[in-house]
Amino acid sequence: LAEALRGLGQGVVPAVDPTELDLPNLWIAGDEDRRYAALSRRAAAAARGEVGIIPGAGHNVIAERPAAVAELVTRFLSSGRRSSG
Repeated sequence: LAEALRGLGQGVVPAVDPTELDLPNLWIAGDEDRRYAALSRRAAAAARGEVGIIPGAGHNVIAERPAAVAELVTRFLSSGRRSSG
């Protein structure tokens, strides 16, 4: 986990400009993390993507509500929006 955070943490990975995304995208955040929920909504709108705000989850949405995250991702991938051509 420590190695993953060193290599993939927020301070290491360059920011994504959602307007540059030319592929289907899904932005997920917990509703208790108001900052990231707002950022996800704006990014999804800018990237013509989708947003999933998970109730009862905070910043660590994957650990806090893994089944809800899996459901959102499964629905997104099953919808056919995952391929741009």
